[in-house]
Amino acid sequence: MIIRINLLSPEEIKKAEHPEIFLLIGLVAVLVILVGLFNYVVKVSSLHSAQQELFLLETEKRRYQDLVNQLNSIQQSRDALQQKKNIINSLLDLRFVYPRFMENILRIIPTGVWLTNLNTTWGSGQISFTTAANAQDIYAIAEIVSNLEKDNSFSAINLGTINQAGGGKDIFYTFQLSGTLATTKPASGATQ
Repeated sequence: MIIRINLLSPEEIKKAEHPEIFLLIGLVAVLVILVGLFNYVVKVSSLHSAQQELFLLETEKRRYQDLVNQLNSIQQSRDALQQKKNIINSLLDLRFVYPRFMENILRIIPTGVWLTNLNTTWGSGQISFTTAANAQDIYAIAEIVSNLEKDNSFSAINLGTINQAGGGKDIFYTFQLSGTLATTKPASGATQ
């Protein structure tokens, strides 16, 4: 007969009977820790990748912003140059308006009439004029008004009051005259 003496407590005997349970629990715990660690590494890696991509996108944005700023600067310069070009073209197109006006006026004025004042305004394709003039006789005044009315480029002719001035042999007449002369804008590049 054999006597068994057990120095282990009954709980420890139960533990010893099923050692694979502790091994399984340990494996499950290690597996949970490994999955958690893997998940953490994946999240850190994706965060790092997102930060790198954000940095690259911000760098590219700054580069493109510099290009946009350069384009805006070029556009502003182009607009300023276009405005200057338009001003120069309008000055070139209209540079002969007043010389032509003076040619027309000089062609209309008869002998014996002289202008003492001439005011003009240009706009809407016509020159409006007001003049103060002197004439040697009434017939010269009638001739200038007749010449203006016959010329189709003049319109709205208005003769102001006629006053006699001077004395003796030096009698002359002062009068005011106003009207408009239709002008046409010459074609760009046309020979003047």
